[in-house]
Amino acid sequence: MGEEWKNLVSSWVAFEERPGLQANSHSLLATGRPKVVGLWINHTCPTTWQPTIADLSDYKGEFNSWWKSFQLTWRISNNEVDKTLIQGDWDCLRIPGLNGVISVVVALFYWELALEEKLVYHDAWFTAI
Repeated sequence: MGEEWKNLVSSWVAFEERPGLQANSHSLLATGRPKVVGLWINHTCPTTWQPTIADLSDYKGEFNSWWKSFQLTWRISNNEVDKTLIQGDWDCLRIPGLNGVISVVVALFYWELALEEKLVYHDAWFTAI
């Protein structure tokens, strides 16, 4: 999956292991979340389960729309997430555990598996990473 993926996973692990970070009562929005993430949660997060993503274009749109839906308002510019805007309060997105940031990692993981299975170019996935 490449160096970008390794960096993402390393960052996620460091986030989850951060001292004082505890699971809390809120979670990332489930509304609009890619269906495979909900299925993964419903299957009690197995490491061997792999969903079928029939339409990669739909999945890309679904992921990007979900991602945008929980972004901080100060990161939205011209109705898009501005990746260069990183200085600000991120506390509301510090969500560890099953319904937190790992949901994004899982969504990206299954997207990549579907891309490899269909031998499709990974440009949009790299952008999402």
